[in-house]
Amino acid sequence: MNIKSIIKLFFILLIAALMGGIGQAQTIYQTDRKGLIATDIQSGKSKQLMHQNMDYPIGLWVDTQEAQLYWADLFAETIMTASTDTTQPDMRSIINSVETGLGWPTDVVVNPETETIYFTVREGSESEKESALISMNYEGQVIDTLLNEDDGLDWPNALVMDNVNNIIYVADAYEGVFRVNPYNEEISGPLGTGTDEARGIALDQQSGKLYIVTTNDEIQRMNLDGSGMEVLIDSGFEEGQRIKLDVEAGKMYWTSEGDIYDDEVPGKIQRANLDGSQVEDVFTEAVDAFNGLFLDTSNNEMYVIRRYTNAILKMNMDGTDVTTLYDGQNSGLIDPGKMVYNENTDELIWIRDEDDIYGQPYKVVKTAADGSGELEVLFSNEDEINSIEIDEENERLFWAISEGYEAQIYMGELDGSNPQMLTSISSSSTTRIPDIEYKNATDEVFWLVDGRERIEGIHKMTIDSDSSTRISSTQYLTDLAYSATNDSLYAYGYDNIIKLAIDGSGEEAVITEGGRPGDLAIYEDRLYWGFNGGIFSSDLAGNDSVMVSNNDVGENRSFVFGPEMIFTSTKDEPTAVSMPNRISLEQNYPNPFNPSTNISFSLPKTSNISLKVYNMLGQEVATIFEGRVGHGEHSFKFDAGNLASGVYLYRLEAGEFSQAKKFTLIK
Repeated sequence: MNIKSIIKLFFILLIAALMGGIGQAQTIYQTDRKGLIATDIQSGKSKQLMHQNMDYPIGLWVDTQEAQLYWADLFAETIMTASTDTTQPDMRSIINSVETGLGWPTDVVVNPETETIYFTVREGSESEKESALISMNYEGQVIDTLLNEDDGLDWPNALVMDNVNNIIYVADAYEGVFRVNPYNEEISGPLGTGTDEARGIALDQQSGKLYIVTTNDEIQRMNLDGSGMEVLIDSGFEEGQRIKLDVEAGKMYWTSEGDIYDDEVPGKIQRANLDGSQVEDVFTEAVDAFNGLFLDTSNNEMYVIRRYTNAILKMNMDGTDVTTLYDGQNSGLIDPGKMVYNENTDELIWIRDEDDIYGQPYKVVKTAADGSGELEVLFSNEDEINSIEIDEENERLFWAISEGYEAQIYMGELDGSNPQMLTSISSSSTTRIPDIEYKNATDEVFWLVDGRERIEGIHKMTIDSDSSTRISSTQYLTDLAYSATNDSLYAYGYDNIIKLAIDGSGEEAVITEGGRPGDLAIYEDRLYWGFNGGIFSSDLAGNDSVMVSNNDVGENRSFVFGPEMIFTSTKDEPTAVSMPNRISLEQNYPNPFNPSTNISFSLPKTSNISLKVYNMLGQEVATIFEGRVGHGEHSFKFDAGNLASGVYLYRLEAGEFSQAKKFTLIK
């Protein structure tokens, strides 16, 4: 090697070292309705760093000895726990759909002796997921699926555990009651006749009876084998929710939803004798749905979930001395929105929206990029904060505020101090600024406007200017990104991603996939966008499109790029993620299946793949996926609802690789 080559190599290495931070970001941080999510670009795996506020709390179990609450959150798709001591809440998500692919959880019970949590799930929000009864340990590691759709389960709503006889009873809205032994997995059911729209279930071990409350406004009772069905109560409440027993006192307690459109029909907590006589109201102070109930008879207390205010209450069993333990103010993120990453401090800054539900101001908060530590409120505003943008070099923050027909863009310090209004926009309808982008080289700000046609589109201005320019009139744009490589803007709409020069010329569509839009970002000369719950990527021309993640993380409201993280699984002991060195096709799960199953495979590099299904005659009967997929681990759900029972083959082809495996559909 001559001296010129050595010098050239030296400068190449020097530049690479100086730019080392640029290539280090391998994690996408996202905000969506489930909270703060991190997704690894290489493997496509996701994990939840911070949970959303209580979105649809339902089902409730209390470990009175350890003073610990457990509940399911239907829409956040997670099982939560927190201390009953609100001065030391330690609220956290034990397991969630982001990392496991589970669906909507509906109820939870705990066996403290074995430190096992049992919970029911039904289909999820973005795609159908199997209804099941699942067991896991306190760390969120799944132990087993005890009951699923193959066993006849359809719409599980509640469960109760007989710790003496090691039996779990599951109430299904459409099928009745199932009985499962979690130790030998013996299954019976459905039990009983006439059980319809079951929402809650309770057990009287002494008399061998099951009590069921239904959304058909009935309380039913039957023997443990399903015989002797009788209706104890059929009026006096609307939309029954949960039921619990105080056997020693000879009382049953139940909750109802009421009619949220009629103040004369409130949700209630009621009680009666175990034979259904002497019905009385215990708590009727609010028009609300009471979706969770737990009795602590030794302390004469009960714990209740209020659905529409997303709160957990504690009160005496006669309905007096009511205390709010948790609500949206102390239960995590509130509707997290737009987010930016501060590389200088390794912190995430995002908008926290709690105005609509709790009457509190909109806030801009920050936390460490790994989700650790406490949320720090930077500033707040009574009006809606639409979007934020960061100028790391000059340590400035830009944010947009809207109120009715007007919207403004402000610039200030990173903590929101010394705000300066850059521009104000108004129209004859509701006006918002969905996104802001900053170009450091020319000190320009670009933003989207959502309002009337005469102002909708993309606008820009320089910081020291008194006026702005509308450079695009394209409507319904939701996100904006700037590329320094080609000095162009990219904007995401409901139907496509457009590209245009910063003066507005040369506007063209580079991505034309319709669907539910998410966020848009640019990293290392590639576009990344959220689409129908997944993350996709292409080059700046819209070519070489690949799927980065199909983990169904939700709405992808905002995402930014940060440093590499280590991703672990909730099902196994924590292990670092490693990239596959060869193509691998896994056996589907479950197998046999009805009607859907999951097929997983891994790729050592980005490839064009074909995943198809064939009958035993070699005839193609379905195409699961055909297209370009990024390297790493992937999983696709196959719904065979239109196929007949039988043995089929699924085949993965990628380049010269071709492999098939058998699976069995049983209907």
